[in-house]
Amino acid sequence: MSVIAIKAAPVEMTVAELVDSFGAAIAAEAAATEKRKELRAAVESLGVGAYDGRLFRATVSTNPVTRIVPDLVRELLSADDVALVSVTKEETRVGCKSRKV
Repeated sequence: MSVIAIKAAPVEMTVAELVDSFGAAIAAEAAATEKRKELRAAVESLGVGAYDGRLFRATVSTNPVTRIVPDLVRELLSADDVALVSVTKEETRVGCKSRKV
């Protein structure tokens, strides 16, 4: 059994405990994100204005926003132009999926 010291945790964990804790945190975050989206939609449905709770104030407003559409930019630029304004860098990705046990 391999035990590693986790900087963020006050106790040592096995690799299995670390992975399971990581997965549980991801699952909790996903559930919280879904709940936040539902609540945001409910607040948005109140319409433009300011709404007070006991602890927080929510505001709904509309503003014009300009965004660049990447697919249209790619169509307008040549491959060489896109290469000139693109940055390639190495990144580390960490994934975690539920196991069927």
